Amino acid sequence: MGNKKPAPASRSRFFIVSIIFSILTAASISQAQSEIKLYGQVVDRATGNPVPRALLYLLDLGKYAISDELGAFYFTDIPSGQHQLGVKRIGYSQSLPYAIDIDPANPTHVTVPLDTNPITVPGQDITLKKSSEITIISKGNRTIVECSRGELGSIERVVDRLPELELVQSGTQKLLRLRGSQTNAVAIMLDGRIQNSALSSQGDISTIPLN
Repeated sequence: MGNKKPAPASRSRFFIVSIIFSILTAASISQAQSEIKLYGQVVDRATGNPVPRALLYLLDLGKYAISDELGAFYFTDIPSGQHQLGVKRIGYSQSLPYAIDIDPANPTHVTVPLDTNPITVPGQDITLKKSSEITIISKGNRTIVECSRGELGSIERVVDRLPELELVQSGTQKLLRLRGSQTNAVAIMLDGRIQNSALSSQGDISTIPLN
């Protein structure tokens, strides 16, 4: 008996099956390609401790990843072949790119050690100049002492700083006046504001806040 040629319908079914097989094969290859991974850990070379928040990048692919709190990282959808892996982290020296070979059949693991390189700030000398200017102004029978708040901590310090003044105890009161004067009153002015009454030399100014 001679060989029979396939019927047209059989040839159509065979063609359709071939197309489906090709599509499934391509899908399988694509799926396998998407599962290719590069993964690993960034560690401190001296201590072996994980280095979190390191920036890892594949130079030729433009892909980036950040290491987690355990220093772990991974990349997906990497084509097979050799790629250049770079690593950066503040406080560590930037490593040279690693040549990484990606196996299409198995994920590639790599441990990336980094050397510490602490950030240093140049020493600076900071000089603070405290104003100590105190001005005495005489207006008629009044004397006004001008100073900045914080310059004098107490009435006693006013007298210590200004030998022209004296503090006279009168019972429970303290009278601030020009040394040797019986009538001239003294007003204390802090930051442009008079802090006490200077209509006469009488009055208790020991409680005036000067700090």
